[in-house]
Amino acid sequence: MPYKTILTEYKEGILIARINRPEVKNAMNVQFIRDLDCLLEEVVSRKDVRVIIITGNNEAFASGGDISEMLLMGENQAYEVSRLVHGSFSKIETLPIPVIAAVNGLAMGGGCELIMWCDFCIAADDAQFALPESLLGIIPGGGGTQLFSRIAGKNNAFYYLMTGESFSADRAMQMGIVQQITKPENVVNEAIFLAEKLIKRPATSIRELKQVVIKGQKTELSSALKMEAEAFGRLVGNEGKIGLKAFLDKRK
Repeated sequence: MPYKTILTEYKEGILIARINRPEVKNAMNVQFIRDLDCLLEEVVSRKDVRVIIITGNNEAFASGGDISEMLLMGENQAYEVSRLVHGSFSKIETLPIPVIAAVNGLAMGGGCELIMWCDFCIAADDAQFALPESLLGIIPGGGGTQLFSRIAGKNNAFYYLMTGESFSADRAMQMGIVQQITKPENVVNEAIFLAEKLIKRPATSIRELKQVVIKGQKTELSSALKMEAEAFGRLVGNEGKIGLKAFLDKRK
């Protein structure tokens, strides 16, 4: 279906979702959050989509929240919008397929938060990241206060959240936010290359890996290990037998 703020393109199992508000450097408004939510809901029912790539344009992945919209919000409305963002972005975690952020240019505020919700990030070597909300007298409202510390550690999160300083793709990679850096003109192609690699893996193992890792982060180790064992049992006892048998046959 068409979206007001997102352009989509489908390529052999890969859905490319391009944030499309170039007139405001892809600033995220409420309409974008609703569009993304609908897109993620749609993908759940599509068997042909094995990987999603979220990207922007050459100037910006996303420059943050739409400040002109925020100025019109009261306390209750701002709270509701933050919860709307949480609900939409967190659907990335529950999707049974990988989601790749392909980042050119600016990834500020909500754009940086969206990247942290994704499973992988491929960034241009000149990309710039920041969570600068403290400079405006507010804080991130899209999960950044929680995700940053979980990915990069409490002290790194405090430094960049409190100073509002931007950081490079190299620094983002050091902190675990970015997994691969490439030239700006290669960002989407590298994301497609990774997506094609993931598509070649059995969908069942990718699905189980994603859910066990994500759910395991939110519980104690003993419970997480039990989840791992249950998933291991499901795969070895069922679909995994195909791959195990193929491996043995190849060795003969």
